[in-house]
Amino acid sequence: MSFTRSVVLSLTLALVGCGGGEGAALPEGKTGAEQLAQQNIDQIKAKLQPIADSGVMSASSIYGMDAAFKAAGKEALIDDLNKLMKTKKPDEIKKLAKELIGKL
Repeated sequence: MSFTRSVVLSLTLALVGCGGGEGAALPEGKTGAEQLAQQNIDQIKAKLQPIADSGVMSASSIYGMDAAFKAAGKEALIDDLNKLMKTKKPDEIKKLAKELIGKL
């Protein structure tokens, strides 16, 4: 009986310190889904910016971006992404990447 009490007391004390704290709250007015969508948009922009600057793009630089567009609720821009993926001229790549960033 004493062993069970010790285990329960230890678990209780250990779990008391596992609260979310002040930093765990979502920004005011944003749901978890909205916050996640904004993170996806920021990640997409971060991947597109070097392409927009250099006009150089590889398959690995845009890998999975269509899924990120969907997760961010920007499915309408997938056609623009596909157009960017088919483009070969650096100046055109820069232009399309900058347009995509602007639309986000």
